[in-house]
Amino acid sequence: MANHDKLCDEENDFVHNLGHLASSNERFAKSHGMTPYQVRQVMEARRQASLDLHRRLLALDEEHSDDASIRHDDAQKKRVGKIKHEMICRHRQSHFRNPFVCKQCWTHVPICICPLFEQRVKIPLPRGIRRLLVWTHHEEWGRSSNTGSMLPLALENTSMLMKGLGEHEEVFKKEVLETCTYADHGRRLTPVVLWPGKGLANNDTTTLTELRQKLQGDNTEEIILISVEGTWNNARKMVNKLPPHVLRLDIGEEITSFYSDENRTTFFSRPDSNRAPFPEPTSSSPSLLAPLRRQGKGKFGTVTNVSTLEATVIALMALGIDREDGRWILSNARIKVDRIREYTGKVYARS
Repeated sequence: MANHDKLCDEENDFVHNLGHLASSNERFAKSHGMTPYQVRQVMEARRQASLDLHRRLLALDEEHSDDASIRHDDAQKKRVGKIKHEMICRHRQSHFRNPFVCKQCWTHVPICICPLFEQRVKIPLPRGIRRLLVWTHHEEWGRSSNTGSMLPLALENTSMLMKGLGEHEEVFKKEVLETCTYADHGRRLTPVVLWPGKGLANNDTTTLTELRQKLQGDNTEEIILISVEGTWNNARKMVNKLPPHVLRLDIGEEITSFYSDENRTTFFSRPDSNRAPFPEPTSSSPSLLAPLRRQGKGKFGTVTNVSTLEATVIALMALGIDREDGRWILSNARIKVDRIREYTGKVYARS
């Protein structure tokens, strides 16, 4: 996790962009604390691992392609699909989408933001929230523009879990799937997912007001809060597979209120006034992530389509964490977006 300050040039600019670094093997290697030979080794290991995964997936398909019992057995097809998913997840956990990102904050190593979070202790979750789980799609794991990866760096009792990865599935099963509003040490424990609507399972819904009443009562209620990390379509599929006892929490009104003009001025004033203005979002989404990624479904997002980190922080502030703590997390998220834009030369969100 190289500190980006080490890469400032003689004119004290922020950091050489990726194009500049990539134009020289020596510069790129030095920015990652490596030699050119070590960079080539990492790239070759990643390439070989990808080829090996491809071969194993093909072998698994061929092994079962002539088996008529599997072709007509939904349970067997599901089992094979689960094995393939586990293989893909294991590959992603080990090799990420890009081998040159920090394994903690998932930002490009030369612009790693971990030092921002090391400046202070982690923030406790609000009273009554036992744990925060960031339930992550494998395609999102290790993605540099991801925001959920910052939550465990900032908050106590917070974990990133990859759907489909065996050991992570076990944790999620124990914490959520086998938790059906049960009594634990005299406390009622309820899983709650940040997501609008009832879904295919017709899940019960709850509101921030109801949760505050529960958590501020006689100390007998606790919740496990679940944030889902992935594209809109992937996250929707993940949420729809949650059992009915997982309550859905819609914070659309809170997001709209939070991103009013007054709050944007209060929360998102640029930390460094000498830097270029933060660009306007390329869709109707107010998300800090909008300059890097389109938020929401369809051609344009909506005013309630924000990143996982933003939605989670807004919910946590409504449930009790200090607003200055929330501002600190959001400020670090904005710094990450700024650094990625300047490092990659990205100006507009991906379509």
